[in-house]
This record gives sequence, C-alpha cells and structure tokens, in this order.
Amino acid sequence: MGLLLTIGLMILAWAVATCVSNCEALATRGLERQGIVCYHPRFRATKVVRPLFPGYLFVLAQNGWRSVLGTRGIIGLIMNDGKPALLNDSVVEGVRDLEGREGLVELPDPFKPGMRVRVARGALADLEGVCDAVDEHRVFVLLKFLGQETRARFEKADLVLA
Repeated sequence: MGLLLTIGLMILAWAVATCVSNCEALATRGLERQGIVCYHPRFRATKVVRPLFPGYLFVLAQNGWRSVLGTRGIIGLIMNDGKPALLNDSVVEGVRDLEGREGLVELPDPFKPGMRVRVARGALADLEGVCDAVDEHRVFVLLKFLGQETRARFEKADLVLA
C-alpha cells in the first residue's frame, strides 16, 4: 500500500532531500524524531550496507518543508520552479517493492555468463573478456592475455559491463 496521502484537498507526495555526504542515517533519525516520514533505501554491497542513492532521502512532509530543511544532515531539497519537486508515490513504492526480508533493496546481479565485461581497475585494467561464471562475490572471466585465453577471477567491483 502506498503512502501518497490526501488530507482534505491537499495531496502529499514525496520530495527528495539532499544530505551532507555520508549523513543519510543521521538525517533519517532527525526527521523521524520530528515525526516526519522518510525513506532511506539501502542495499548490501558484498558485506557492507550502503545507501541506494548516496546523498539523497525521500521525504513525506505534512506541515511544510522548514522542519525538513532545519534537520541536521539535510542540505536542501530538489526543487522545480521554486517549489520542492514532488514524486508520485508509485516511484517510491517501486523501490520498496525491490526490498527483501532484511528491508534492503535486492539489486539484480548485472553479471551473467556469456556477457562481455571490462576490467575497470587493477593491473589488467581496460582488458575485455567474457563472463564465464559468477558466485556471490566474484566473477570468473575468460580473457585473451599474452596470446592465449586465460580464466581470471575478479571481485565484482573491479568489473563493468562492456
């Protein structure tokens, strides 16, 4: 069920607040202490939980925006024609629908066998190959290296789709 609310003739929708770098959790706690509904989507990147949208929070403010803007960790709001740009509730619900049991967004794995990938960093940076196999943390890639095809193992963070 969505959180797009109607009170009288006023329709409330989500705005996007910008946060000080790495202060999304601080801002979320401050907003919640004021009774302001906010949503801070996060996902698990290997073993670490990270913001899905670093530096941004979804905010549903019923009594104006001053209290949001006065919250520690909040820099401002994304604006449109001098007013907060509002999102339809279906956008936020679409993100919430991707959450798993832990309340974290579960992103699909971008790496699948047969896909072309490029090494983004490390000694083999800029080499391209074909994804051979994938497990939870690693990707095995077939690379043409020194005149022969070699199977190499990479952390997912070291690769991008080619």
